[in-house]
Amino acid sequence: MRRFFGFWWRCVRTAAGGNSTFANDWQWVFGNPAISAFGTAIIGLFGAFSPTLAKRLGFSEMTTGWPIIDTFIGALGAFVVTWMVAFLVRLLNEPVVLFEAQKARADKLEGIESGRDRPKKDKMIVILEERYLFPKGLMQRGFLDHEADSQRAIDDVKIIFDLLTARTNELTKLTEKSSKRISSAKDSSKKREAVKILAGHLDAYSDRVAEFSDIIRALVPVYLECTMPFVDRADPRTQEDINVLENLRISVHTNIVAVGEGLQIQRNTVDSMVQRYVGVTHDLTVATQRMSAVMADLGTGFQKYVAACQQIHSLVERKIEDGKKRLEQAL
Repeated sequence: MRRFFGFWWRCVRTAAGGNSTFANDWQWVFGNPAISAFGTAIIGLFGAFSPTLAKRLGFSEMTTGWPIIDTFIGALGAFVVTWMVAFLVRLLNEPVVLFEAQKARADKLEGIESGRDRPKKDKMIVILEERYLFPKGLMQRGFLDHEADSQRAIDDVKIIFDLLTARTNELTKLTEKSSKRISSAKDSSKKREAVKILAGHLDAYSDRVAEFSDIIRALVPVYLECTMPFVDRADPRTQEDINVLENLRISVHTNIVAVGEGLQIQRNTVDSMVQRYVGVTHDLTVATQRMSAVMADLGTGFQKYVAACQQIHSLVERKIEDGKKRLEQAL
């Protein structure tokens, strides 16, 4: 019983805080002259149809006869009513808030990510993780084919960039909305909640970027494994053979340029967010530092991919030069 009353006493104390500001901002709803006039009209009609009952209920005495005192009493009554409404709403909501806070604290101690802040994975991310992160047997890896697997790896990199761009754009919109909510919040508890939501958006973005990094690191060896043997076996002796290698060279060069430019755009966006939110609060500082770390990790993964592309590009160029020399000698 003591715990029961202690719990509700804590809810009452928490719910009582911050209501004065709310009541001061919203008392006009109950003290609105139009509403007051509407109520006066109803009382007047009631008194006209049933004067005896109105007098018995005291409706005829609902004024002091002094306008200034009536106005003051009306404003005070509006403030009290508004305060009580806010108090009751917060009191009924406080058990839910306390439960969520305790659950989040327990999950944090156990290393469990909050389900509310963890968005559902993209279907394509699940497919890419199954394709590159799950261990494969030697037989499966032995059947890697340049025409299928190499092109699929290139397409998967494009998919990752598309998803990364979409997530960055989504994060930009969410941070703008959260920043407006923080700046407009007058109550300290609402401001803290808005900051917590913003930090959750940053953490969710970091989770997605970390998934992209894992996939890229696992994708690079597969790309090299199915492309380098194909280039090594190439022995161009006709113009058609050279054209095939030339198309491959152009494709690889395009990938190098696209990855560099695309990654720089995402980095610029993330860097601007980090500069904007780092040091504001502890939660935002931790979230932005993690976001910087995972972006750096993603950059390292893409650098390995670019290095693999450059390695393939150099070998293809040598093969093309050898093929051109053979054609010149044949002529």
